[in-house]
Amino acid sequence: MSAEDQAKWDAKYTAGAYESKQYPGEYLAAKLPEIIQHLEGNAAERPWHALDLACGAGRNAYFLAANGFEVDAVDISAVGLARAQDLSPIEASHINWIQQDLEDATSRNFARYQLIVMMRYVNLPLLRSVTDNLVPGGFVLCEEHMRSEEDVVGPRNPAFRVASGALKETLIELTPIHYNEGVIVDPNGDRSAVAQIIARKD
Repeated sequence: MSAEDQAKWDAKYTAGAYESKQYPGEYLAAKLPEIIQHLEGNAAERPWHALDLACGAGRNAYFLAANGFEVDAVDISAVGLARAQDLSPIEASHINWIQQDLEDATSRNFARYQLIVMMRYVNLPLLRSVTDNLVPGGFVLCEEHMRSEEDVVGPRNPAFRVASGALKETLIELTPIHYNEGVIVDPNGDRSAVAQIIARKD
């Protein structure tokens, strides 16, 4: 595990990062009903399983659990995961919290999922590789900060943003269900340049 990355994120969570964001990602919240409708329409066997990559303090994992998924929630930060577990809602029994360095390909040993979620964590090689962990008919939902000349929030280093078209290219072996690029307004009023995709494994 990258000690430097873990220390950086542990320090952020210790300092209270993202404490005000108790709501799920807006894109996930808006599109999950459509994904559930697809799973139900194709008689996907329950329980459904989801993988939340770079889950942070768990807001998306809890949302997935509240909507019927058994969730593997993975993050490098022990402090972030501890905060997530301290919330302890009923849905916590449906979440498996996993501390893992997602930059280390040798440490990954994921299961099989109906849904894989990656929200604003840029690791395109990982995103490409985890499609092997989708069951047929399973979905990837991903939202990333996108490179932009607009006045937007998010990383200043372009290495932590995706280029236009990158998500489509990364998931080219899947069937695109929805794709969007542009500037959105987050629930807290911030303007974010994002690329968003939902793709299905046929």
